[in-house]
Amino acid sequence: CLDGGPCLGGKLLVPLVKNVSLKVEFDPYSLIHGNNSSTPPVEPLSERVSESPDNSAAKDHKARLERYALAHKRAVLMSEWIHQNKKKQKPLIANLTECGDRLTFRAYYTVQQIKLHAMHSCKKHILCPLCAIRRGAKSTSAYLDRLEVIKQAHPNIKAFLVTFTVKNGPKLKERYEHLQTSMKKYNLKRSRANTSGKHLPVEANKALGAVWSYEFKIGEGSGLWHPHAHAVWLCYDTPDQEQLRKEWQAITGDSYIVDVTEFHNQADIVGGFLEVFKYALKFSDMPLDQNWHGYEVLHGRRLVSSFGLFRGVEIPESLTDEPLENLPYVELFYRYMTGGKYVIENKQVVKNPSVSSENLPF
Repeated sequence: CLDGGPCLGGKLLVPLVKNVSLKVEFDPYSLIHGNNSSTPPVEPLSERVSESPDNSAAKDHKARLERYALAHKRAVLMSEWIHQNKKKQKPLIANLTECGDRLTFRAYYTVQQIKLHAMHSCKKHILCPLCAIRRGAKSTSAYLDRLEVIKQAHPNIKAFLVTFTVKNGPKLKERYEHLQTSMKKYNLKRSRANTSGKHLPVEANKALGAVWSYEFKIGEGSGLWHPHAHAVWLCYDTPDQEQLRKEWQAITGDSYIVDVTEFHNQADIVGGFLEVFKYALKFSDMPLDQNWHGYEVLHGRRLVSSFGLFRGVEIPESLTDEPLENLPYVELFYRYMTGGKYVIENKQVVKNPSVSSENLPF
């Protein structure tokens, strides 16, 4: 399920309320272009919400644990690589190994929601996929909350996924700085056009608000770093892709490839925000040595920016879920085992002694 959101469907401890509406999160590009397939694309480390009416909260919870186990396994492999190659990084090695080693969930059975209540977090999301999953989900939730407020004031505003790229190159630091500097220059043009009649507007002036992240991967076949930025723009007027290409090439001097795509379903653009905020998760697709290099270059740098109506959105520091107050719950304690999965160590019913832990579907 989308991290921090409800895990719904089937039975947990009591029957579900009928006709519960479920939010569906498919692949971002399927959300934009439309998807007639009955099966969503598979991304094992992404946070999702199940559409199937016969899925139970327990089943969704199990799938979530499997994603977390896969993410933690990668973090452990990363810590082992660092131990072998970077001897002076003992605190970091310990943090990566312990991050997510134990998890505590609260199952609020009267409302069919399961929340992550406690975990040790290393917060090194470039190296740790589990922290990347959690931070991406928290960021997505925060910006979706802001979007709901924006739509109340601008009910006819539309969302677009806008992608900027720069030419591939062998040095990550140089390519990152080129992309970031270019984005800053372009945003400055937008800002000046908004505040002064002396400057002509650019396509970005059509956006009342935007949020974007910087993403990097190694180009297939070339072995070069491929930097790009994914953005969600909120506009009344559709941005002109060809004009944006000209503006971007004038800024970068070497790059013109951009993409502007309107979301197919304007009522549900969660996929676009997931595309923006899964930037850190992409590092877990790299070989361990390249992942480490990415961490060395980008650690501490700001990889997410915004302007306009999305300015000032605050992302909670805690990577756990917000608790549901004044509701009975079952506390579930898990530990990661060497075999690569989470095993429940204990479960405890809180605030409702009439429920027996022996009857729980976990």
